[in-house]
Amino acid sequence: MFLKVVPQKSGRINMSFVQGYKDPKTKKTKHKVIENLGYVDEYLDRYEDPVAHFREVARLRTLEMEEEEARKEIFLGTVYADEKMDVDEDAMKHLGHLPLSSIYHELKLNQFLINRQRSLKIDYSLNDVMQLLVYTRILSPGSKRHSFLQKERLAGSYNCELYDVYRALDYFEKFQEDLLVHLHEQVRINYNRQTKVVFYDVTNYYFEIDQEDEFRRKGACKHNSRKPLVQMGLLLDENAIPITYRLFKGNTHDSQTMMPLLQQTRRAYGLGRIITVADKGLNSGDNVAFLMAQNDGFIFSQKIRGADQEFQNYVFDKRGYKEKKAF
Repeated sequence: MFLKVVPQKSGRINMSFVQGYKDPKTKKTKHKVIENLGYVDEYLDRYEDPVAHFREVARLRTLEMEEEEARKEIFLGTVYADEKMDVDEDAMKHLGHLPLSSIYHELKLNQFLINRQRSLKIDYSLNDVMQLLVYTRILSPGSKRHSFLQKERLAGSYNCELYDVYRALDYFEKFQEDLLVHLHEQVRINYNRQTKVVFYDVTNYYFEIDQEDEFRRKGACKHNSRKPLVQMGLLLDENAIPITYRLFKGNTHDSQTMMPLLQQTRRAYGLGRIITVADKGLNSGDNVAFLMAQNDGFIFSQKIRGADQEFQNYVFDKRGYKEKKAF
């Protein structure tokens, strides 16, 4: 990365961070703008020499990127020609997380957590804990302790102990909202996220406890358990990639979760007009009125059996239907 300085016809000087890369077709080196900084004169009240300042910033960022790339290399160990394994020795290493690691770094989760940790006085790596939890959640789902015990099975090194995994959860909760917005932006940039149509649903999960607390409350459980539970509303984009989620008290009805989630998400994620697709649990008069007031669209399912005669007549009236021709 380097600082590119371009004089304009107006006399002002534009600055931007630029990254070099090799074109896969022509094999020639090209440049892409990583960040447009604006004009030099806009920074004169903050820096004596803005150009020198941002050149130093570019140099430091380049060093950070090189260090991070070096950390991504996975050391698989050394094998000598005369080396023998002990009886019952298990030297197998799991490599299934390597494709996951590629996506993890493409979404720049590592940079997000490394930057957040700079101001914290902790001697373990939040990034390593997150990677361990993400990879094992997909490869070998289980408890946090179970995930930690898989550490020696994965190729590579993870700078954390079991108690570090539990301590890291408090920091992850603190960074939660910023992390979700960061992921949304990275998915939008890398995967061309489309949010004109979103899918929304609610599920819940229960806890093996008998007494309720302020958040874990008894309600309608998907597994017919009478244990205290928590509701989770999940919002997906057109390609069924999660956008965000919210947790609600266990006694919150499904239909009461959609409005607060959409209101918060629209502001924080910059969503425009959307069409919400959801099942009959979200089909309430309040939700329909809310979406119409926002000039949004909606597709809600509704049972025909048991509905009043007027609604059944409307559904079975052939007028207005369009037949889709088979290809």
